[in-house]
Amino acid sequence: MKIKTFLGGYDKNLSYLVWCETTGLAGIVDAAVDITEILEFINSKNLILEKLFITHSHFDHIRYLEDLTHQFPQLQLCGYNFPEEEFGDYFRGLTHHEIIPLGTEMLTILHTPGHYPDSICF
Repeated sequence: MKIKTFLGGYDKNLSYLVWCETTGLAGIVDAAVDITEILEFINSKNLILEKLFITHSHFDHIRYLEDLTHQFPQLQLCGYNFPEEEFGDYFRGLTHHEIIPLGTEMLTILHTPGHYPDSICF
C-alpha cells in the first residue's frame, strides 16, 4: 500500500491518499484539505478514487466532504457510528476490527474513542 500526505485546511490538518499499486484503487483518509492537489496527484498516477475514510466527525476533518462528493457522486464514505441519513446512500458504517479491502490491500479498522467518540484509526 502506498500513502501520500497532504497538508492544508484552515487548521493545518492532514489528509492522506492511500492506494493499491496493483489495481490503482485509492482512498482518501479525511476530507480535511482542499481537494485540488489531491485530485492532481490522483490524475497524475491514473488512480481510481473509490473510498473516503473519515477518522472522526469533527468539522475540520470533513470540511471538504461536499467538494469530494460533488466531484465523485458514487464515492463510498466510510466512518464509525455516524448517522447514515446525514451522509447519503453511499455511506458505509465501519465496525471495530473490520477489515476493508482497497484493491488487493487491506485496512483494519480500530475504534479509538478518546479524542472523539467516533474516532477510528487504520
